[in-house]
Amino acid sequence: MMPDAERALLCHVIGTADAAIPGAARAAARAFMLDTLAVGIAGTAHEGRPGVLAAARCWGAGTEAAVWGDAARLPAAQAAFVNAFQAHALEFDAIHEAAVVHAMTPTLAAALAEAERQRSVSGSRLVSAVVLGLDLACTIGAASRATMRFFRPATAGMFGAYGAVARLRGFDLATASAGAGLLLGQIPGTMQAHHEGSAALAVQMGFAAAAGLRAADLAGCGT
Repeated sequence: MMPDAERALLCHVIGTADAAIPGAARAAARAFMLDTLAVGIAGTAHEGRPGVLAAARCWGAGTEAAVWGDAARLPAAQAAFVNAFQAHALEFDAIHEAAVVHAMTPTLAAALAEAERQRSVSGSRLVSAVVLGLDLACTIGAASRATMRFFRPATAGMFGAYGAVARLRGFDLATASAGAGLLLGQIPGTMQAHHEGSAALAVQMGFAAAAGLRAADLAGCGT
């Protein structure tokens, strides 16, 4: 039986009409999407980025989605991984203060990769998916009352990534719930990298973005 909170959150993400999203929210999302793309392109300068891209290429060939600021193209989940890494690598990406979540980073990385894979997603649909994915990530982050023991930008941010992709896929409630469960099993992010200030922090954001796509793939295939 699906918990009431899960049902409410998923129904909000997949069932809210585009027209019900306030214009101010859509405008803010567009501004922060551009901001995230900018810091993601800047992240190509991070010293760890060549290794991240090389590793992502080892995981399989494909041209579904672009790597931001680069001519490279990768399978969607791999592109989302690299792009989320880049967006957080310099730690200039936007944060929701109350939730303590860099929600836009994995959400946009996954949503854009999914939109490129589908090839038929309008700008309006993309913005709606991003807004509602952000709602999911920030609601989960803001609901926490515990001391932060895990890296919340990744652990909550991955739900934003998944929510955006699930909406773009047009999942029904049962499929969306199955994917959310599969997502839960992929949660990334201890606080060790945060304490050390290492590049693994941005790698965890990449894991979060890629997990959203993998969970949606599994659910969409009936897992």
